[in-house]
Amino acid sequence: MKIEPNQSTIKKVMKQLEPKKQKVVLRRTVNKTSAKAKTSAKKSIRQDYRIKARDVDIKLDRAKGNRFFAILRAAYKPLRLTKFFVRSMKAGLFVEIKRGSRKKLQNAFFGQPSGKDWGVFGQKKQVSSSQTLLFQRKKTSGKYQGYPLTVPSGPSIGALLKREETKKAVETSVNENFHRIFAHELEYSMKKKSS
Repeated sequence: MKIEPNQSTIKKVMKQLEPKKQKVVLRRTVNKTSAKAKTSAKKSIRQDYRIKARDVDIKLDRAKGNRFFAILRAAYKPLRLTKFFVRSMKAGLFVEIKRGSRKKLQNAFFGQPSGKDWGVFGQKKQVSSSQTLLFQRKKTSGKYQGYPLTVPSGPSIGALLKREETKKAVETSVNENFHRIFAHELEYSMKKKSS
């Protein structure tokens, strides 16, 4: 997701400041605006999904040098269900990825098979050659017998960042903050110029 100043802002800076200070003002404005946009993106995702703030991993590539735009990016690797709300009850294993839409997982359990990390795993009877599965070794009648496990997952942060609600939250944040931050940075730079 790209965040950059519009042409009218750039022209305004160029009229009032020397070239070196123009770059500083534009970079600072873009970076401060982008930091607020990143916070808004995380809030938007957490408003709709049962996920902790620390697990909403959004990176900010800041404006630097002659690059006067910033980029918000996130990985597209699907998240394990343990990053969301998971509860093991007598009735079974329940997961809530989107807020208010809790559902029961069929043929799934919460555990630590074969010394792997704790997580949600599903059992599968038939396995295709293209699937990468874990194998839990279970002792049956004095012998160990393996059976395949799937690792269910939820959406990636990259996919959540691209959804319309998140884009709107970022756009609103940029519109609310950009001109205010720009005016402050321009005023600050003009004061330094006159002193």
